[in-house]
Amino acid sequence: MIATRDRGPELHTTLELLRRQKYEAIEIVVIDDGSKEPVEAVVRAFYPDARVIRHEESRGQCERRNEGFAAARGEFILHLDDDCCFTKPNDLAEGVHSLIARPTAGAVVFDLYNGPTLPEELDPSRANAGCVRSFVGAAVLFRTEAIRQTAGYRTFYQAQGEEDELALQLLSKGWCIFYCPWILAHHRLSSLNRNSLATWGRGVGNEIWSRILHLPVRRLPAEIGWKVAVAFGDAIRLLRYRAFFQAIWRCVLGLKRVWRLREPLSPLALRRYDALRLRSVLTEAEFADPPTVSAADCLGFWRRWRNRARDSSFWEGGPSGRGESNIARYAHGFQKPVARPAREKD
Repeated sequence: MIATRDRGPELHTTLELLRRQKYEAIEIVVIDDGSKEPVEAVVRAFYPDARVIRHEESRGQCERRNEGFAAARGEFILHLDDDCCFTKPNDLAEGVHSLIARPTAGAVVFDLYNGPTLPEELDPSRANAGCVRSFVGAAVLFRTEAIRQTAGYRTFYQAQGEEDELALQLLSKGWCIFYCPWILAHHRLSSLNRNSLATWGRGVGNEIWSRILHLPVRRLPAEIGWKVAVAFGDAIRLLRYRAFFQAIWRCVLGLKRVWRLREPLSPLALRRYDALRLRSVLTEAEFADPPTVSAADCLGFWRRWRNRARDSSFWEGGPSGRGESNIARYAHGFQKPVARPAREKD
C-alpha cells in the first residue's frame, strides 16, 4: 500500500524495485492524493491489475493511508512511502516469514537507511533484533488483524508523530512491533513535498497530544513539561521561535478533541511502554513480562537521547543532521563534516 502525491518519478523507481521481489502474492493498492499529474499510468506500467484510487483533492497522508488500510484485502499490509523500497529480492518474503513466526507481533520493521544514495559498502546493522517502541512509516509490514483493531492514523495529526501514536494504539491492544535488522530498506528521502519547518512544528504538538491520548493523568504534567522544554530548546538552537509558539497554539486548540479520544494504557501496556522507551529493545520474553526499570536503564536512555537523530543546530557546520536511531541509519552518519565557507568581508 502506497499513498502518494506529486512524486511520479519516485513512485516509478519504487515500483520498479518492488517488481524485483520474489514474493509473488502481492496486491498493489496506490492512493493518489490529488497529484497534479495522475499516477495511474505509472502504476499500471508495472502492475496492470493494481488498485489505483484517485482523488482530485489532497487530504493528507494520514487519511490516505487509512484508506489504503481499508482497501487492502491481504493478511498483511506492506506500508511503503513512494520513495522507499527493499534492497534485496528476498526481503519481503523474509519480512512475511518473520511476522508469521511471531503471532504476538502486530508489525515488523526493518533496518532503514535514510539518504538519497545507498552506500556501496553498507555494513550489516549492529542493532539487536527484538521488540521496539515505534516504527518509521517509510517501510513497515503490518498484520491486518492488528491494524484493524486500532483507529488507524489520527487524520488531524497530518504528518509527523503519527507513527508513534499508532504504535501506542498497537501497544494498547497487546501487540508488539518487532525489529528485523537483517532486512534493509532504502528511504531515498525525496525533496518533493517535504517542508521540514512545518513538519517540525506539527511534531511538537503531536507528541504532546500522543501523551494526552495514552498516558495516565498523573504523569501528564511531567511528560508534557519535558516535551515543551525539549521543543523550546530545539527552537533556540534551530532559530524556530515563531514555529514553536505556533505549534503550541495549534496544540492548545486541539486539546478538547484529543481529550475526548483519550484511551489510557492499561497497567501492563504502560509497563511495556516504559521498558521499551528506556531500554529501546526488548526480547519477546521481556515484552511479555516487562522488567523493572533500573538506574542503568535510565542512564542508557539519557545517553541515547543526547545522541538522538536531529537537525543540526544553526551554529554547526557540516551535514544537515546529527545523532542516530536504534531502528534507522542516516546519510549524515556516513559523511565527513564539511567546513563552513568563510564569510565575505564587507
